[in-house]
Amino acid sequence: MANQSLALDLELFDVTKNGYAPAEQPKRKIQQPKLLRENQISGKRAYAEAKVSRAAAARACAFALMMLIVIGSLIYCRVVLTNRNIELNNAKTELAASQSEYTSLEMKYNSLLAPDKVEAYVRDELGMVKRENYQIRYFDISGKDGAQPIK
Repeated sequence: MANQSLALDLELFDVTKNGYAPAEQPKRKIQQPKLLRENQISGKRAYAEAKVSRAAAARACAFALMMLIVIGSLIYCRVVLTNRNIELNNAKTELAASQSEYTSLEMKYNSLLAPDKVEAYVRDELGMVKRENYQIRYFDISGKDGAQPIK
């Protein structure tokens, strides 16, 4: 890019050219401010005004304190509510994990108590066999002497 320069003709802004000259304005004298004195008040009136002023300040302080307590209570309640919600979410998560584990253990328990698995365990591990018809005996307990075998 070529170095371009811009020249301004400042004579165009000269207002004294062409016979125009701005009129000078007379200088104004600045006056010193006057101090106004308040009316003198009596001691009783000054005491009464101070008492009213102190009462107003006390009311303002009491109102500010009450607002501070209310705002503090609201913030505290919000913090407690947030903590309770966090505890509730943690408990729900723990409950879901416990229910899942319960379901898994229940399925494992049911699979171990299946009739065919129980029979295989009893036969293989404990060495038990099924009874035969000749091994069954029935007793009649309705007699006088007690139980007697039925033939």
